Amino acid sequence: MTIKEFIPPLVLLMSLSSGGSDQDYKVASIHTKSLADKEHGIVRLAQALSYCEKEEQRSKERCIKGSVAPLEEDIAKSLEAFAASRKLILIDAESDYKHYCIIEGDITDVTSEFVAEYNRTHGPSHH
Repeated sequence: MTIKEFIPPLVLLMSLSSGGSDQDYKVASIHTKSLADKEHGIVRLAQALSYCEKEEQRSKERCIKGSVAPLEEDIAKSLEAFAASRKLILIDAESDYKHYCIIEGDITDVTSEFVAEYNRTHGPSHH
């Protein structure tokens, strides 16, 4: 499961089917593209992408499959736990969610909070 595969509709379905009513949950957004930002994103992801970009095309594909994809799966699992622990229904801020969702009230951006938590618990030396 990649980060993009995790954010709607999967989170919405998982969140609402996990026992509580939808009123127990708060809608929040996450900027998935920002997760790979070199300055403000997830350090390990930015480093892995930067490393793979230097490879030739064939090697780059192997590098991404071997290094980036497993890291994205780990990030998706961490994002799932992050959302569940805070009773959040996450939407991708970069998606066209406004075309298929009607959301009442404010939508909190939790990108920096998630990135800070992930970097703290899964820093560059974390294996």
